[in-house]
Amino acid sequence: MSQPKPFIKKFKTRCNYYAYDVNTNLIVKLDEITYDLLDWFPFSSKQEIVEEFSHKFPPVQIKQGTAKLEALAEQLGAFRPLQVRSRMRSPEFIRENVHKMIGHFEHLILSVSEQCNMRCAYCAYSGGYVNIRVHNNSYMSWNVARKAIDYFLANLGSQVGPQEIGFFGGEPLINFGLIRQCVEYTKSRNPNVGFGLTTNGTLLTDEITDFLSKNGIRILVSLDGPKEIHDVDRIFVSGKGTFDKIIQNLKRLKENHPEYYSKKVRFWCTLSPFSDYQKVFNFFVSNTDLFLSPEKVGFGTITDGHEGYFSSRTADVIKRSLESRRKLYQLFREKLIKGETGDREFGFLQTLFEKPYFNLHKRPINLDGWGEEYHFMTACFPGHYRLFVNADGAFQICEKSNDALIIGHIDSGLDIERIVNIYQKYHDLHNNECRSCWVHRFCKNCYVSSTCKTGNFEPTLDPQFCDNQRRFFETLLIDYCSILEENPHAFDYMNDIRSVGALIPVLQIPAD
Repeated sequence: MSQPKPFIKKFKTRCNYYAYDVNTNLIVKLDEITYDLLDWFPFSSKQEIVEEFSHKFPPVQIKQGTAKLEALAEQLGAFRPLQVRSRMRSPEFIRENVHKMIGHFEHLILSVSEQCNMRCAYCAYSGGYVNIRVHNNSYMSWNVARKAIDYFLANLGSQVGPQEIGFFGGEPLINFGLIRQCVEYTKSRNPNVGFGLTTNGTLLTDEITDFLSKNGIRILVSLDGPKEIHDVDRIFVSGKGTFDKIIQNLKRLKENHPEYYSKKVRFWCTLSPFSDYQKVFNFFVSNTDLFLSPEKVGFGTITDGHEGYFSSRTADVIKRSLESRRKLYQLFREKLIKGETGDREFGFLQTLFEKPYFNLHKRPINLDGWGEEYHFMTACFPGHYRLFVNADGAFQICEKSNDALIIGHIDSGLDIERIVNIYQKYHDLHNNECRSCWVHRFCKNCYVSSTCKTGNFEPTLDPQFCDNQRRFFETLLIDYCSILEENPHAFDYMNDIRSVGALIPVLQIPAD
């Protein structure tokens, strides 16, 4: 077996040389000599190093470089030889402790309707994705909803943060009568639980909005930008665009319930590879009456896998979309460098581009290193923190998961064997090649992305996905350090922002 080497990723900006040390999570600035010498660290023979690099650097500089690297390693704890043997708890450990991990719920999501009055071209339930249900006439019954709520209330977590029941679809407001029952029943059992709703915004009648406002129900309205962009993909069953109806409903909602609108209404914009980012950006920035502040609008992208949708546009359209995105990113970067992080424009740019930079800037640093065996996951744990219940009463990991990720039922509770089996498959897929991949602390390859292609856990990792992740995070490291070279305080505004995320119980197991 070869001797362990430092677990690092070297990269360059235009001006400087760096190494990302996976073991400590440090980013270390180097010079040209130490950057080259790092491949030979730790040094078994310094004379051999002098001979190896004598064609490039004078011997004195080589010796100074070796001394500098050794000093950096001593001071920072970086560049330790490391060969990771395990980055996840063993399935045996999970089996022994799973009863401590499951439950502790903060969020319950009820799929109250699997039907929708719209037919969005990119929708997960459009029939274009493998092993994901299509729109149908299944509606959650009161019996299923009541049992799910009872189970949730009996297994609430104790973490800091709101405990909430969310209503999901299809379009959940198609089954508004059930939503009303769920809210009234839950409030009679536990008045501290909040509520949320994801809606397409077309069914926001006065009766419904009066109820939502009275009960303080948080809503997330899907809106993809200006009419000419939104109406391309987000259409009624009839084929007619939905933009005008949504805007009409929003204006009436704001007029009738201004305080509720300002506190509880948010928006979600889905960006496709064909969107004109500049037009979308201008729409949300300029419409100050409807979009009161940047934090009220979130942006996401379309999930890969719908081949029919992705083949429906020309290369020129995709190229224009990428160019519009590039220009907006440049504006985001310029504002970071100039320290212009307080205006409305930057607020919307944040929602578009900030998250990976935030995660990198707020990464945990461990100068002692995590060692050869550590227990770190970026994915949720099945049956912990969040629970999704489909219309038939089956438990799933989250609202994005498919039938391969069923983890129980309202009549029998969480299924320990299913959970352990799902974890076993995820472990087997991600505890091999991933151990030697420098990007695994940031990679978002979760249970859903591991099953989305065929509806089952893949036998091997998708090399294209992995290559894309490595390219993305290498570019991120380069951009992050390049920005700091121009303004060392560019990301200081993030320092006091708390990093929010679900507790992953393989790190900290709740006590009995």
